[in-house]
Amino acid sequence: DLTLRFPKKRTPDHVDAFYSSDTMLIKKMSRDGKPFSDNNVCSSFNRETGWGCKHEGEAYVDFSLQVATDQPRNHRDEENARIEFAAGKRFLVQVRHQFTDRETHQSPPDAESSDMRSMLFVKVNGRMRKKRVFKPPKNIGIPTHVVEEVFAPFDGNIPTNDLDQSGFINPKYKGTYFVSVNCDEKCDCTLKKQAGPKTKCEVTAKLVPTQISTFDRSER
Repeated sequence: DLTLRFPKKRTPDHVDAFYSSDTMLIKKMSRDGKPFSDNNVCSSFNRETGWGCKHEGEAYVDFSLQVATDQPRNHRDEENARIEFAAGKRFLVQVRHQFTDRETHQSPPDAESSDMRSMLFVKVNGRMRKKRVFKPPKNIGIPTHVVEEVFAPFDGNIPTNDLDQSGFINPKYKGTYFVSVNCDEKCDCTLKKQAGPKTKCEVTAKLVPTQISTFDRSER
């Protein structure tokens, strides 16, 4: 059994609002370390696979402010996955952060708020041994998004500074890791955490306001 959830404690007092969501994806692997098929990934997009994995729930924590009351929400949920007949098989679990615009203006994690990371619990036959809880990096001082001020002309005459409300996903934010699960015929399973793959090629595009064109198409 695999469970992904956030701590039950509240955020530190100096954090006004907080929202975060992670998810897990599970692949059945061959003995040479290759996945059988990407179409059989066990995840929130594919709740049940032909190789015995069932997935349910969504791992998130929501302490964002409610507009009506100006009070923080206190919502949370967890993800669970169960793999039957795991003996003699190998699996690869990917845990990754789900970036959203709701995080755009959150302060980056500090020494206290970094403890609000999701936790992956792995149990074998209902029992959990030591060192079977996994977490992503703390990302202290690293925001999920990079928000910029962009120059946006208004009516072509009056310039204004318009704050881009979405910004970029911050490539420095480390929100992905992997856990390999190798089980022998007696269902004695070995777990090993692995870092996410290094980015080999990354392309970023962004559309920003520019000077309004005065070109009249009827003059062509």
